[in-house]
Amino acid sequence: MSFSISNVMKTIINTIIFSLSLYQGMAQKIAIPDHKFEEALVKLGIDSEIDGFLNIDKAKAVDTLELSTMMISDLTGIFHAFNIG
Repeated sequence: MSFSISNVMKTIINTIIFSLSLYQGMAQKIAIPDHKFEEALVKLGIDSEIDGFLNIDKAKAVDTLELSTMMISDLTGIFHAFNIG
C-alpha cells in the first residue's frame, strides 16, 4: 500500500479541523456544578435549563448579579464568564 505525502497531509489537516470544531463547540459552555447556583441563574433568566452548564455568551451579557439570599455554596464559573466586577 502506497501513501503519498498529499494524502497524509490531507488526513492531518482534516483531523486538525475536526478537533478544532469539537473544541469550539465545547468552549461555548462553562460548567456550573452547584445546582442552586444554576437554579438561580434560570430564575433570573440568565440560563434556560438546569443541565450543569451555562452558555458563555449569555453569561457575558450580565453585568450585575444578586445572589446573597440564594444559599449558594459553589460559585465555580462565575469569574470565567460574567462581566461583573
